[in-house]
Amino acid sequence: MGDPQYMKFPDLRLAQSVFTLASPSTSSSAKQSSLTALQDAIREHKMAPLYHYLAHPQTGKLNASGESGSSQKTSSSSPVPSLRRTSSINTTSIIGVLGGFKQTGGADLPWDEKLYEEMKRENEEELAAIQKEEDEAAEREGDTEVNTARGKRAELYARIGDKDKALEAFEKLLEKTGILASKIDIVLAIIRIAMFFDDKNLVKKSVERCSALVESGGDWVCCMTSSLLHV
Repeated sequence: MGDPQYMKFPDLRLAQSVFTLASPSTSSSAKQSSLTALQDAIREHKMAPLYHYLAHPQTGKLNASGESGSSQKTSSSSPVPSLRRTSSINTTSIIGVLGGFKQTGGADLPWDEKLYEEMKRENEEELAAIQKEEDEAAEREGDTEVNTARGKRAELYARIGDKDKALEAFEKLLEKTGILASKIDIVLAIIRIAMFFDDKNLVKKSVERCSALVESGGDWVCCMTSSLLHV
């Protein structure tokens, strides 16, 4: 069992940046540092869905002024799928914000419509390239190559912060995967997404699911995976 797949995204370090921005008690210098880190990550990884979720002038969870609306014009194109509220936390925190809570008293994440549309277009181009790769693999190659393309799609959704589509893509990949180690990697990826978005129920369910897979594989799998669950 080698290094786990799909463990790079979402970047859990961004959780700390959002926490700092959402908290009214952190210093201005800490907020500015976190804002820069979050903006850099959003641009680098083309995180259009997460950017929309956090910064949109009317619905953004890190846009306190959005409570009463905004004079800024928003795109008429189809909306990015929302990230459902799953947290029971009712205090301002990274957990509350990424779980669906609207922050108050923290720092805004500025909205740039042009940047959002550019990142959204690049996301669509990447997805189209992955779909082409999957179609060609289905026509000319085998299940391994098809699943490789499906894995790229799932990882892309995780990278850009689209919770629902990432989970859907990983579940579809899991259905088509027969190798135990790969199944465990996929469930670990689901746990990572659930942790990032504070979906406690999904974390619990997925840890139990992973444990069942680990136990079915014998002592060597138990030994390797127990350490990964604590990453």
